[in-house]
Amino acid sequence: MKKLVIAIMCLFALAMPLMASGAQEETKAKAPLTFWEHFETFTKMNADVFEKFTADTGIQVDYTLASPDKMLDSMYVAFRSNSLPDIMSMPTLGHADMFAEGWFKPLTVDKSYFPQVYQDQMFEGLSLYKGQVYSVPLFSQNHCALLFYHPSMVKEAPKSYEEFYQACKKVYEESNGKVYGLVLPMAFTVRMDETFEFLMDAAGAPTINWLTGEYNWDSKQMIELFALLAKMWDEGLIMPSSVNFNMKEARERWAAGEAAFMIDGIWNVGITKNNFMPDLGDFATADTITPDGNPNYMVYKAPSDGVYFISANTKYQKEATDIILEMISDEYQAKITNGMDQPPFNTDSLKTANVHQSYIDGVDIFTAHMGVRPYPSLRNPAVIEVETNMRTISPSPCQIMQGYFSGALKDWESALHEYNKQITAERDAAIQKAQAKGLNVSVNDWVFPNFVYGESYTSDKYEAL
Repeated sequence: MKKLVIAIMCLFALAMPLMASGAQEETKAKAPLTFWEHFETFTKMNADVFEKFTADTGIQVDYTLASPDKMLDSMYVAFRSNSLPDIMSMPTLGHADMFAEGWFKPLTVDKSYFPQVYQDQMFEGLSLYKGQVYSVPLFSQNHCALLFYHPSMVKEAPKSYEEFYQACKKVYEESNGKVYGLVLPMAFTVRMDETFEFLMDAAGAPTINWLTGEYNWDSKQMIELFALLAKMWDEGLIMPSSVNFNMKEARERWAAGEAAFMIDGIWNVGITKNNFMPDLGDFATADTITPDGNPNYMVYKAPSDGVYFISANTKYQKEATDIILEMISDEYQAKITNGMDQPPFNTDSLKTANVHQSYIDGVDIFTAHMGVRPYPSLRNPAVIEVETNMRTISPSPCQIMQGYFSGALKDWESALHEYNKQITAERDAAIQKAQAKGLNVSVNDWVFPNFVYGESYTSDKYEAL
């Protein structure tokens, strides 16, 4: 009996390390899945997804919501320290450099898994990399250069630069300087540079001249826009704190009625409703302004981009894939619509959605005035190598205007010419590096002789080159 007890104790002692090891493995396997995003209107519906996910897997989700400008900074810090979240939304468009630097892991399904309508909108350097699926488009075409205003202050939305200036001036003067004409998020430089790009499309002067391949950041239309903003700043029509505002701060002050106008994306409808104006009682959406008020303008955007990505350091690649795939379900797409963020990829849900008229107005504007721009890497994948090696030029157009607002820069026009010169030289240098590696790429890959302003650059036009 004594020998039997000793034998059992020995077996138990041997089993203890295995049990401890198993417990450690289980604890490790149940570590939270980390999820970062910048879509404020998605918080509730993603919470529902996470609740079901946790019930099915036993894995909790550690969720972080951040403003897009701050989130981007945090992501760069996290990448350098190998501490990226398992899943992250991307606040910017185009991720060629991030793919090349190894930020992401692909989804655990291939392209054939998706309905054809999604496959048709998956492009290399956007949601695909080297043929593998890294993300899924969730939104239909939209941009961040809509004009939002308070109907209580503005009876009729302006269309031209002059009408816009006069409307801002009237609000400012009639309020004795208590209400500004415009508030801008100038500290959110990535967003504002995008906004300037869309405004140049609407002005008929895309920031790349697709007929010649030349950069166009110092066009006469860009100078006209900057002259307008400089004039409004000098006359006190732009809220002074704009120079330091991020998007959240600018939106909050606009919603509070401290400025008549704000330029933003359609998600402003849902965010304002959730945080500042539940009934959206003094809220309206208007067309993007153009120099002469031309109603036949066009705003161009790259083909549909991926939205949520899985980080390279995740241990939950399959589980993260399952979460992202849930986002293309009909139920989730309907929730996107009702949240009044970016319009869903599946626009059929708009027919039965419970949304504010200003959201419908914004979608109608996109339908009437948006097209797909030429995308050089779709013509020649070697362009991705060039774009990856191009350094960021500073000051950017937004930083130039911000410098003028702060008094640190006087001659913004010369600064725009210098920026255009430097970004041209940077692309030339990156092309030479790519050619030295044996890649067949040149500035001609940015030339699309069959591009027609006012038309979308569809896939058949690549075939015709």
